[in-house]
Amino acid sequence: MRKLLLIQDPRQIQVSCSGLLRPSEVCLACLHADARFELLTGAWEVLLGYSLAELSGRTLASLLAGGPAAAVDALRRLLDRSLPDPVRVEVRAKSGAVRKVLVYRRFEENAPSVYFACEPFEGASSSTSTSSFRSSALNAA
Repeated sequence: MRKLLLIQDPRQIQVSCSGLLRPSEVCLACLHADARFELLTGAWEVLLGYSLAELSGRTLASLLAGGPAAAVDALRRLLDRSLPDPVRVEVRAKSGAVRKVLVYRRFEENAPSVYFACEPFEGASSSTSTSSFRSSALNAA
C-alpha cells in the first residue's frame, strides 16, 4: 500500500483494459502501484461514453472532472483509508457532461492495489441495499 501513496498526480496514471473484462452493470477497476488504472468491466463504456479502445491509454486525470487541482484532490480522497465509503467523485464523459459517481473501495492488505466499484449517483444518499450490492461486487473482483 505504501507505493500507492507515492502516486499523487492523476496525470501519471494510465488507463488500461483488463484482458478479462466481464459483462456487468457495475464499473469495477483496480489502481495498481505501477500507475495503471485497470478497467475490469465493460460498464465503463456506458458510464463515460468512450469505447474501451478510446479509454485505454488515457490518463486518470483526463477522466476526472474539474481540472488538475480537483483531480489531485479526488485521487487523494480515493486513496485515503480514513474516509468512509462511498467516496463521491465527478468524472467527465466523452460528451463533456459531468457525472457524479459513488466509489466503494477495497484496499488490498498484501498488495499495493486498490479495487473500486463505481456507480452513478443521482440522489442525496445511497441505500443499504446498494451498499451491500457494491460490497458483493468488490468481493467478486
